[in-house]
Amino acid sequence: MYGQYKSVVQCPNENCKYLSITFDPFSVLSLPLVDNSKKSIELVYLKQHVYSKKVNFTYTCEKDYTVE
Repeated sequence: MYGQYKSVVQCPNENCKYLSITFDPFSVLSLPLVDNSKKSIELVYLKQHVYSKKVNFTYTCEKDYTVE
């Protein structure tokens, strides 16, 4: 993958209006690896009362866990 990073630097002095725009090329981009040993489970808690709000939870656990 090829691309360019764009960086913009502006002079902090109020009287100076200098603005530097630089493009730096890259040919390799590091990306994080996905951790397949864990999974996320989304849970919704509902009370019996009709006017109660539902509560959402996200639980991260090992991939072979089960929820009952």
